[in-house]
Amino acid sequence: MYKQIQLNGITKTYGKQNVKTVALNDISIRLHKNNLTSIVGSSGSGKSTLLSIVGTLEKPTKGTVYYDEKNISEIRANQLSELRNIHIGFIFQQFHLLPALTAIENVLAPLFHRKTSYNKNTKAKELLELVGLSDKLHALPSQLSGGQQQRVAIARALIAEPDWILADEPTGNLDTETSEKIIALLMEIKQQTACGILLVTHDIALSRQADRIIEMKDGQIIADTRINNNLVQTND
Repeated sequence: MYKQIQLNGITKTYGKQNVKTVALNDISIRLHKNNLTSIVGSSGSGKSTLLSIVGTLEKPTKGTVYYDEKNISEIRANQLSELRNIHIGFIFQQFHLLPALTAIENVLAPLFHRKTSYNKNTKAKELLELVGLSDKLHALPSQLSGGQQQRVAIARALIAEPDWILADEPTGNLDTETSEKIIALLMEIKQQTACGILLVTHDIALSRQADRIIEMKDGQIIADTRINNNLVQTND
């Protein structure tokens, strides 16, 4: 179980030296497992790149990432893949459900080739009940609304009982009412599972439901606001 993620001096650049794009510029931040943290900013601000580095999908050009005391740049590729598969659940804007599989089969997909200490089918049914889809176990993605497909994707992200959920614009393809329900669901999941949630969104109104708001611009953090007991405290 990893209780915090620490980024120290993270810089990420793309391209060659003479045509270089700086996606992240010297980011240092600590993320705590008991929070739903939203990352906001305009397109190109670096928020999705930051999420990818936190989730070990990309490596920084400079800087270090720690999971608790573990420097993940020092572990082998197969160990990094194992860490990602066990401890992190991903939710994307594009639901990435397999069209030929039912809802419960999509939820089970990350565990098809893994042994678990719990009954996989029972766990999948419990998660689909948690996200309000106990009556859609055998429905194909084409038979589900966009909001229902995203709920399946959330259940899939939870099936391995991860420490962290990383969500990249999970409401980007949904209408306002459905988006609000998805954010409320994520808040409920945080309370029930005690996992940390990192949410990338361009929707300021939705981001205000989080425990902490990180605002980015041009690859840098320009504001870091904590919300506790409805009182907003801004960190300098």
